[in-house]
Amino acid sequence: MRIMAKVKGAPFAKFAADLRRGSKTMKIKTTPLFVDILANRILVNAKNRVVVDTGALQASGRVEMGFTPTQRIVAFGGGGTKVDYAKVIEFGRFSRAPFPARPYLRPALLEEMGASRKDIKRELEISLAAYKKHYGFL
Repeated sequence: MRIMAKVKGAPFAKFAADLRRGSKTMKIKTTPLFVDILANRILVNAKNRVVVDTGALQASGRVEMGFTPTQRIVAFGGGGTKVDYAKVIEFGRFSRAPFPARPYLRPALLEEMGASRKDIKRELEISLAAYKKHYGFL
């Protein structure tokens, strides 16, 4: 069972818009590379935060290719890992045998969103400087 949540809200929506805007101005090879780096940073951060009992959930974390060249999915559980409780740990359960939420993926995403903004800005500046040098204008 993969965790694929479309999280809505001001910080997530603004961050997604910034990434979309950046992908339109960065070099074609720069954007997927940066997205890979960002996805792996989120994965490492989430793996460090996940509650470890047997280690199976932590080991099931991976980065998958998305539906577009610039989309990556950070997934835990599912995909043949025999870990079917990733959602319960992240979001909790209220029906039979209530279980409190112990989020690991959302806090990792929030932390990396803040840290990656500086990196995105730097990559955009490098990309725009190279464009200006090559074409003579912006």
